[in-house]
Amino acid sequence: SQFFEFALRTKVDAETLILAAYNREVLARERRSASIATDAIKLLADNASTYDQSPELLVEVDHVIGHLYLIKGRFEDTRALGYERKGVSHLRKAARGDPAYCACYASSFAEYGDYLATVECSLDLLAKRPYSTLATKDATLVHLELLFYLGYSLLAIGELERAEFCFKGFLDACDALDLEEAIEHAKLFLFKIDMRRSTL
Repeated sequence: SQFFEFALRTKVDAETLILAAYNREVLARERRSASIATDAIKLLADNASTYDQSPELLVEVDHVIGHLYLIKGRFEDTRALGYERKGVSHLRKAARGDPAYCACYASSFAEYGDYLATVECSLDLLAKRPYSTLATKDATLVHLELLFYLGYSLLAIGELERAEFCFKGFLDACDALDLEEAIEHAKLFLFKIDMRRSTL
């Protein structure tokens, strides 16, 4: 992308740098490309002096670089788990710095197939609710994201009753908030649960 190439060639401010990395993350995910993720990670590492004195910017860097490492691990030819673990570590730090990223951290385990870890992490965060310090609407959205990933991971490990309980709660809450896309997601997963039951 021209924006990323500009960031590579030019000394840009930290906000522009992080935005370029976020754009690269989207592109890497769309193209299933480990090399694009690697380029963005290198860009951030090479320009650490532009953001390493700001706690707020460090949180954003941990967030985006966490997702970049997860992408790198998923699409790298070696298929080594080291990149995924780096991704989880960065997202853990991001969630501690800004609880708005709690769901990103919880779901990161499921991205490489560790659904039990996502179940455990989601339950822990739902119990402790560190995101309750956020504005009410933001805290509600994080809570719903965690509930969704909990249901998704429970379904992945075959816990159909518990997954159904999560998705029904998620659906009711989204319906009350008129979150149309989320409502459709909930209905889709409830349908998947019914389909799984019919094959048992």
